[in-house]
Amino acid sequence: MGQRIFIVDDDREVRSLLQSLLEGEGYAVDTTCDGQSAWERLESQPGAYEAVFLDLHLPRMTGLQVISALRQQEADRVWLLVAMSADREALQQAAALGVSHALEKPFDLEAVLELVSTRVV
Repeated sequence: MGQRIFIVDDDREVRSLLQSLLEGEGYAVDTTCDGQSAWERLESQPGAYEAVFLDLHLPRMTGLQVISALRQQEADRVWLLVAMSADREALQQAAALGVSHALEKPFDLEAVLELVSTRVV
């Protein structure tokens, strides 16, 4: 089984598209649709994922709140944490919180594959 990737997005089409793309490359992919369930999974399974693709505008808990909580829990962990949004200001806020990479929506699928293949070992 490939490395584990977690996709968090409230848009079912984005989740499905990324999941299909990454599973087709041999990655094990889990998904969820809101920030609170994402945080609960990440908090209960520290270190379970090599990469997290996180939409910044989510119900129940924003992506920025999830990033802040993750940085407090796993401040020293080096992993691929990708913020996704069409909102450039939110992406800048995520960068200030230390995300690994930001993807502006809509994004190029080839860029996703390149990012994952170079950062997820």
